[in-house]
Amino acid sequence: MAIKRCLFPERTTFRGLRFPCAVLILLTCVSTASLQTARTDEAEPRKTRPEQECFIKPLTFFNEVSWKEAVDISDEYQHALNHFDSTNESMLQKYQAPGFSSPGPGTLNPPVKNEDAMIVFLGYMHSTHRTGLLTNTLLDKINQKQKTYYYASNRYKLFCREQRPAYDALSRMGPNVVHATLRIIGQEPDKENRYYMAKLLCLVLRKKFALLYLEDRQEQVTADDKLTASQKTEALARYGEAIAAVKEMEDRVRH
Repeated sequence: MAIKRCLFPERTTFRGLRFPCAVLILLTCVSTASLQTARTDEAEPRKTRPEQECFIKPLTFFNEVSWKEAVDISDEYQHALNHFDSTNESMLQKYQAPGFSSPGPGTLNPPVKNEDAMIVFLGYMHSTHRTGLLTNTLLDKINQKQKTYYYASNRYKLFCREQRPAYDALSRMGPNVVHATLRIIGQEPDKENRYYMAKLLCLVLRKKFALLYLEDRQEQVTADDKLTASQKTEALARYGEAIAAVKEMEDRVRH
């Protein structure tokens, strides 16, 4: 029997090769699929929406691109700024009327956690289209002192003129705040608020023009027939007080 096996060895059957063949077929399929996927990725690179990309680049970048690319980048800048402006307008409206998310009854808004920093940010990033809304909001808080104070060694110091965030923000907005300030200063009952409004006018207009504008408002109040005698007396006294305060202020030239 042993001699027979040596002289006539058994043939290898298909059953014995079934497992190795299955493995070989599987590996071939995986390799083919991987190659096909790689070719597909090379042929169709992943595309991202322009608004999801970080396209805000320095202005020197416009020297490095073609005219069409420069125009496209300009459009993207404008789109981003408009979106930023509209988003912050809605937030500013909520901030102007804290307590409700809409003019009518609605969900209560939570208090602003970092109000000082937010006000300073508004002063830097205010939109000329929202100046009226922003000015009225900040003038209501012009005498509000910083809620958070920092040690001198703290790298995250928040600098505010007079340690008053709203006054600091308004001063950065420049002459855009003048007309609202001139109107409100004659109606503002709080003496400290009136003082900082007068100081704001002196800062953004300089002393000479602040006095001219305040004196002009006095003349307008005197000629206004819609005001009662008591209203005129009160408004004239407030403007007179502001004029006297400005005369004592130092005239600083802004650079």
